[in-house]
Amino acid sequence: MKRFLIRALLIFICFCLNIAPAFAEEVKRGHNGPVKKTEMRVIFENGETVDGRVINGNDLIEIIKETDLFIRIKNSIIEKGLDFERLPPEPVKKEALPKEPGEEYRKKILKKHKKFRIVNNEIEITNSEIQSRSKDLRGTPYQSSVFAPQTIFYKNLSFWTVTFKGNTDFNSAIFSRRADFFSSAFGSLADFASAAFSGPAFFNSAVFSSRAGFGSATFNGAAYFGSAVFGRDAEFWEAEFMGRASFNSAAVTGKADFRSAMFNDYADFRSAEFGGYADFRSAEFGGYADFRSAAFKGCADFRSSVFSRDAEFWEAEFSGYAFFNTTIFSGDTYFKSVIFRSKADFTSAAIIGKAYFRSAIFTGDADFRSAAFTGDADFSSSVFSGYADFTPATFNAKADFGSAAFRDKAYFDSAFRGDANFKSASFSGYTYFRSATFGSNAYFDSASFRDYTYFRSAAFRSNAYFDSASFNGDTDFGSAVFSGDTSFSSVIFKDKADFTSAIFSSDASFRESVFSGEVFFRSAAFRSADFILAIFTESLYFQGAEFSGILDIGDSKFRGYADFRETRIRKLVSKSESPNVVKAPADFRKAKISEAHFQYIIFENEVDFSDAEFGATDKNEKDSKFATVFRSITFKSNADFIRTKFSCDTAFEMIKFRKDVNFKHARFKEEGKDNNPRFWFSYIDFKNLLIKWEQLPEIENIVMTYDKKIKSFRDIEEEQEHPRSQGEKKAEPTPDQLENLSEFFQDLEANFRSQDQLEDANEAFFHTKMLDLEAARKGEDTWERVTKELEWIFWGIPCGYGTKIWRVVWGILIFHLFFSIIYFAKGGLFRVHEEDDTNLKERSIFDFPNQYISDAPCTENYEGEEKLKMAHRFSMAFLFKFGRGKDTVKIKNTCKYFVWTEWVLGFYLWFCFVVTSSNTFPLINRLIEGVF
Repeated sequence: MKRFLIRALLIFICFCLNIAPAFAEEVKRGHNGPVKKTEMRVIFENGETVDGRVINGNDLIEIIKETDLFIRIKNSIIEKGLDFERLPPEPVKKEALPKEPGEEYRKKILKKHKKFRIVNNEIEITNSEIQSRSKDLRGTPYQSSVFAPQTIFYKNLSFWTVTFKGNTDFNSAIFSRRADFFSSAFGSLADFASAAFSGPAFFNSAVFSSRAGFGSATFNGAAYFGSAVFGRDAEFWEAEFMGRASFNSAAVTGKADFRSAMFNDYADFRSAEFGGYADFRSAEFGGYADFRSAAFKGCADFRSSVFSRDAEFWEAEFSGYAFFNTTIFSGDTYFKSVIFRSKADFTSAAIIGKAYFRSAIFTGDADFRSAAFTGDADFSSSVFSGYADFTPATFNAKADFGSAAFRDKAYFDSAFRGDANFKSASFSGYTYFRSATFGSNAYFDSASFRDYTYFRSAAFRSNAYFDSASFNGDTDFGSAVFSGDTSFSSVIFKDKADFTSAIFSSDASFRESVFSGEVFFRSAAFRSADFILAIFTESLYFQGAEFSGILDIGDSKFRGYADFRETRIRKLVSKSESPNVVKAPADFRKAKISEAHFQYIIFENEVDFSDAEFGATDKNEKDSKFATVFRSITFKSNADFIRTKFSCDTAFEMIKFRKDVNFKHARFKEEGKDNNPRFWFSYIDFKNLLIKWEQLPEIENIVMTYDKKIKSFRDIEEEQEHPRSQGEKKAEPTPDQLENLSEFFQDLEANFRSQDQLEDANEAFFHTKMLDLEAARKGEDTWERVTKELEWIFWGIPCGYGTKIWRVVWGILIFHLFFSIIYFAKGGLFRVHEEDDTNLKERSIFDFPNQYISDAPCTENYEGEEKLKMAHRFSMAFLFKFGRGKDTVKIKNTCKYFVWTEWVLGFYLWFCFVVTSSNTFPLINRLIEGVF
């Protein structure tokens, strides 16, 4: 602190010394009064200096516009500023630009600006004051002392000890020769962004009261900012220093922005003071970088910067954070006796030459994670008061920590090339093995981790054993890579266990492990994983995980939320020897499972398989035959299979849905696909099933015999493990092993009717009847077969057992057409009027046909179209029971059998039509149900 106060006092004294001449000369400036343009021009023509005058800046610009005279001014006041915008912009060819800073720069300038204002005068203004103009040429208020954007100064430009009252704008200006602003005071914004200095640039002892903008500026010659004072931000982002860059003893009160700056020669920042954020991110130091005794009061940020030669920070002081992340030190690096009062971050830094940190003091944390030391690393006599983290630093040469003092935690995750044996070890504090490399077997059997344990990004090149280990704090194996067999059997995780994005290239066993906290396997990649008898007390997250082999969770206890969303599982097994109770919600949304076997499970909470796909295949598995089995499962709460896709053979056996089960938009078949998967539905008990008939698989794809039972990969494996002996006969299935499909359809019908899904209920009823008919045809009971066949003929064919209304309609139309043709061809039709036959006055649908049959000779012979109409009307009267008008058509006795037949058939067809209509039209169905 004492050192800081001394430096601040010195800067203040320098500041006062710089501005003192300006105040001392205040009386003298302009003491000779105003000068006119003509007089001033004569003075310049005579090679003399305008001294102590009050000058109109516009007059001076006119002289510059009209002549190439040497402009010499001192001790004067320039009113209205210097507005170079009054010079006419001229197209400039590439050849007219200065040869420096290079061809590429000239191309870039011409691509950005086609026209420039040209100044051919050499200008030298000393100890003067340049006031600001109030408006620009367009009348816009603009406080500017010098306005010279896109201006080329072909000769020397000098502003010694000049006071700029307003803004100074040299944006994109080009200085072909020397640019001298020595000890000048910039009262407001100084904008030199994208400016090009072909010659040397002098800003020594300059005072910038406001922001100094040198972003993207190019200094082809030397750039001197020694002892300059920046009252606010100093912007040098993307600036390029081709020659020497001197900021020796400079003081920056605000932010010092050197992002992506390029120092191609010596960069001198000795004893520089950075009061705010010092930003050197991605800066490139091509020459020697000298920061000796520099003071960084705020954050010092050198992230991703490159030091091509030696970097010297001897006795520098970093009061704020010091960031050297991913910095490259190609030469030797000197941090001797440096004081880091806050965190020093060298994460992923690459120190190719020698690294000297001797006697360095790290008051805050020292972070050297992933740092690479190619040459010798000297940390002798260093003091680490905070934690020292060298995980996983690489030391390729001598590493000297002699007499170093570590007063807090130290992290050295190393590379273990032989077996790493930590059996029964006890870790009392934080344990960090982040990015550690275990080249051979790693043994942590029965190890005890009493606090936070960190194995994130660790690499186990061979087998890893953690059997019976105990983790009492949070455990992090995120992004760890297990190349060999991995065993966490009987491990106890008392707090959160995080295996996010971990990779298990071989078999992984978590058998009988106990997870008392949350467990994260999100985006993890497994070959095969065994979680048999594992206990999950809190939530389990497998979201996005991938299992290329078997995932076995048999007999696991899930007491918290189980998240299998978006998992990719080749083979899933959840089979218990006795009913396994899952008390928490299970979420398989968007999971892709090639094969699965669920057996003896009781889900007490919700289960969601929405958007999941069973039978999912990779490109190289298109011809593979997969199967999924749900056997002896009880869903006590809601089960969702919304938009679930069943692309493989699937069996639902002994399933109990105690509450709602939703199969809305689930897909059991692919339209237009010949080889659809098979399904097995046996003893499915449900309360409220949400599904449509059209979603169900085709009848031919539903297994109806026990010998074609769908088997999972686990069923097949068990049969192979326990084959029958040669003399052992195949066990005959008992009657209760497979439910008749018609019974399942009957349950579906009742379910559809309870939900007012009339069409679906009719389909279920029709297929139930068809299945019963098929069973009767294959059975040995003759009487049952006869009754079913008669029912099919008299009730199934005409109207599909009361479910096919169009069959009835077409039947009526066909019979009507048939009898009309008979009457037209055979019958003798004649008209009888009401006054001629009193028996026809009281007409009814129950009129007997003999009232319309006569043996009397025809008094009129009707032929052609008239006869056809009469035949049509006569058939309508008996078949449709309507259609007679004021008079009636009679027929000869020769067609009486056809008439009687049609009369009886009409009643039958009308009965079929009425019953079928009530079953197929919702409105009629509701009316009938409401009445009865």
